[in-house]
Amino acid sequence: MTHANLKQAPPVQQATTAYWGPEGIVTADEKNSLDPTWVQAQYDQAEWQTASSGGTNCVEIAFLARGLVGMRDSLNPDQHPLLFTEGEYEDFVDGLAAGKLRRR
Repeated sequence: MTHANLKQAPPVQQATTAYWGPEGIVTADEKNSLDPTWVQAQYDQAEWQTASSGGTNCVEIAFLARGLVGMRDSLNPDQHPLLFTEGEYEDFVDGLAAGKLRRR
């Protein structure tokens, strides 16, 4: 899987109120208490990107407001996406790049 096709969110240290919103970046502690209607609206308005390697098993990523990242199965876009904070997503991508998340 290549990450070259995915757009990168602005680095946290360069975040602006215009990008992240007046409430700021969501923390892991706050993520599960977000208004579900607001989260669904984020998913519905998202620009979903596919990291395709030409196969049929693809993951789609969407960079949402307040530093959140949605991830879903491209073959089942109606299923509920996973929701990551900025830090959780960066840790996930770093783990993939380091080969730490391989099936043994």
